[in-house]
Amino acid sequence: MISAAGLWLLLSTAASVQSASAVDSLVSLAQQGADSALASQVGDQADEAREASRQLFVLAATAGTPAEAASNLEAARRVGRTLAEVWSDSVALGLGARFERWSPAERRIWMQADSIRRAGIAVISRDGVEAAIRHWRESLRLFTSVGDSPGMAAALGNIGTGFSLASEPDSARVYLERGRAMAVRAGDRSVEGIAMSSLGALAMERGDLREASELHAGALDAHGTIGNTRGMAAHHNNLGLIADELGDLAQARRQYASALRLNRRHENFRAAATNLINLGNLASAEGDYAVASAHYGEALSLYRGLDQPVNAADALHNLGLLDARRGDYPGAVENLAEALEIYSAAGYVAETVPTRRALSSVYAAMG
Repeated sequence: MISAAGLWLLLSTAASVQSASAVDSLVSLAQQGADSALASQVGDQADEAREASRQLFVLAATAGTPAEAASNLEAARRVGRTLAEVWSDSVALGLGARFERWSPAERRIWMQADSIRRAGIAVISRDGVEAAIRHWRESLRLFTSVGDSPGMAAALGNIGTGFSLASEPDSARVYLERGRAMAVRAGDRSVEGIAMSSLGALAMERGDLREASELHAGALDAHGTIGNTRGMAAHHNNLGLIADELGDLAQARRQYASALRLNRRHENFRAAATNLINLGNLASAEGDYAVASAHYGEALSLYRGLDQPVNAADALHNLGLLDARRGDYPGAVENLAEALEIYSAAGYVAETVPTRRALSSVYAAMG
């Protein structure tokens, strides 16, 4: 669990999954809003502010006239200055200075590098890790050609994550460490924290729980200083998984609960559902069936609302097992049968086997 969470963080955060309406609002504020209003929203929505600045740089690179380019560049730099003032995050401000020096052709190269890097994240599920790594290598080449250190650091981290997902930990560690070191030099705490999280996942796979905990705690600190709430929530969840492995259930519960609070506050409902499943598992292990049922039930509602049937089936499976443990056999049959139907329809053969086994055990118990 921790490996997938840690590795996916590098990708999902890099993909800038934010509220589109909040990003649009920040773009508008940067273009024509008051400084006080911009500062207030950046303070509340730092993740969205970074995405807004990125979009404004893209607009500056693709503008049809010099005047349009200058206007969008100034708006991007406004967001960058505000991020530096409110969150001590000067990455966007530094990119603005480079844009000022770059020729129109160099700006387009940066935009192409950024687009290819993000495309690499999107192609994993369709074309596989090798295709994604090809994208990231090309992105790294282009970022290097214009000397954009934060972009290079992000691409290196993505390549490292790709090798991790391809079960090549040695290559993964080399690229992740290179990306982390470059991010530190560039003052990019976001990419630094993401790389630390993925290195923590690798440490967990090696069974080095102490190093994994230190890396995730460091990543939490890095993202906390710049208001990266999604990163913070993911690190809390990963620290909870480590504590769970160590048998410290109280610490695990605190970490999962912290992650859940952040994800609820910022309407990151898919991650919140994951936190609820983890909390439900803890409660179930401790025999607190009512609490476990409530957590699983809320996760199920979230997954259904997000139209994620396979994740909903996971929640139903957990509910079915819980029902069986507390003697509610009709409820167990209902939940397990629905989970089995979803898994079968989606072609998740591996998941159907334990579900069929659990369902058979319930029927046997019912006589």
